[in-house]
Amino acid sequence: SSQNKSLAPMKKSNTVLLTTIFPLCLKYFDEFLNSLLTQTDKNFDLLVVNDGVENFEDQIEKYPEINIIEVVSENSIVENRKEGIKEVLKLNYEYLVFGDSDDYFENNRIAISKEFLKEYDIVVNDLTLFDDNGIYSKSYYSKRIDDLLEIDLDFIQNKNILGLSNTAVRTEAIGDLNFCDNLVALDWYFFSKLLFENKTAVYTDQTQTFYRQHQDNTVGLGDNSIESIKRAIKVKKIHYQCMTK
Repeated sequence: SSQNKSLAPMKKSNTVLLTTIFPLCLKYFDEFLNSLLTQTDKNFDLLVVNDGVENFEDQIEKYPEINIIEVVSENSIVENRKEGIKEVLKLNYEYLVFGDSDDYFENNRIAISKEFLKEYDIVVNDLTLFDDNGIYSKSYYSKRIDDLLEIDLDFIQNKNILGLSNTAVRTEAIGDLNFCDNLVALDWYFFSKLLFENKTAVYTDQTQTFYRQHQDNTVGLGDNSIESIKRAIKVKKIHYQCMTK
């Protein structure tokens, strides 16, 4: 089921940060929100897809400075993301910034995203990896990828750096939202589809997403156990099956 249960129903910006919240990541939510409070560009709304968090109003009452819109959707991960994107399109936002509610962001993330979206359909920024013990890999991608690299379909064919916590898109580039039912790597499929449609994308290391690593990540980074490799192969197989359609 899904419904718009908007706590602050007025859209106040042309830019929105989209996230999902579920009970498991509630303990990280304050860190996420605090990183939004410190953004250098404060001209954005926050749209939260709520999957099972009760008394959501109590979670956000400490953050009146952030214009928060709640959409209730208690479906699969893919369906919840789709509901969120559909709501963003319905509200006619120009810029959509993605962020996971168990991560947090450098204070220029919104500003840098907007700047690049003036020229490109998609922008993807660097990641810094951390876990419960703190940061363990700074600027994970920029060790291998140059700032301002333009990303095309060839780049994303067999690998992906475009996640739903370190990307932003111009909404006019999105098109239809037909996703496979059994899709696991929604981000990889979503951006592969856009690049297949000749949308433009650029990588930047000028801002960071602090990307939390824990056992509930779909595909962890820097995790090379047998189980993680098996999981990655399964994710890729489903992705390629979806892409053939």
